[in-house]
Amino acid sequence: RITISEGSCPERITTITGSTAAVFHAVSMIAFKLDECGSLIGKAGTKIKEIRETTGAQVQVAGDLLPNSTERAVTVS
Repeated sequence: RITISEGSCPERITTITGSTAAVFHAVSMIAFKLDECGSLIGKAGTKIKEIRETTGAQVQVAGDLLPNSTERAVTVS
């Protein structure tokens, strides 16, 4: 389970819980995607689709931008 704190600033706290292997896998995938091109969504949602297919996780991206930001909230479960 991954939760991202609420807030209007671009930096928020991300909490990942689960088995050690699951947490490691989630952190590794997120870090790899961010390192790859600095975003999680990707062109036409390809990165999110890959995460969904690879892990079976549900990934939801908010339709509205966060206040004072060009970013959107993402929920992964």
